Amino acid sequence: MSQNEDLVELEALKQQFGLINEKLEKQSLINEKMVSETVRIKIGRMERWYRNRFSLYALAPVPVATFINMGFHWGFTALFVAISVAQFLLDLKCYRILNPKKLDSLSMTQASENVTQHRYWRTLADKVIIVPLPILAVWTVLTASGYTMNIPIITVTAAMILGGVIWGVKQQKTNMKKLDEAMEAIRDLKG
Repeated sequence: MSQNEDLVELEALKQQFGLINEKLEKQSLINEKMVSETVRIKIGRMERWYRNRFSLYALAPVPVATFINMGFHWGFTALFVAISVAQFLLDLKCYRILNPKKLDSLSMTQASENVTQHRYWRTLADKVIIVPLPILAVWTVLTASGYTMNIPIITVTAAMILGGVIWGVKQQKTNMKKLDEAMEAIRDLKG
């Protein structure tokens, strides 16, 4: 009789173990879905930001042709092209390092390493532009004013450039904040 009781008890334990396994599998699926959804939402903004920047780079030949047709100094055009190419290459490097489409499937260590490398290269990309961009901006203002002290043109051009820089800095801060939120969410969900 005790052998039958042991078998019944063993069967009951097997059923309980099976139920626990099912619940754990469902829980891990839910966690993976949550991680995937969180990353998709948080990183989606950064993905769109890079796509928009790459679209702008595709349009870069238009201003170059315009500068040449308008008779702009060759140095101005060369500086514009150099800045555009450098920014494109650095943005491409940042995008490939971050790899937003696969970030949620990486281990926590690898995802953190990618984000850290992305921050380094993004900071480098921003620093590279610090020197030539003001030169290009001043040259643009001088060209727009016809190298005279035309205060309204100088003011409008300088205000537009300043507005663009402020907008860019805000976009960059927002993107980094969303990236931090996504990493925090992944950390919370993966444990």
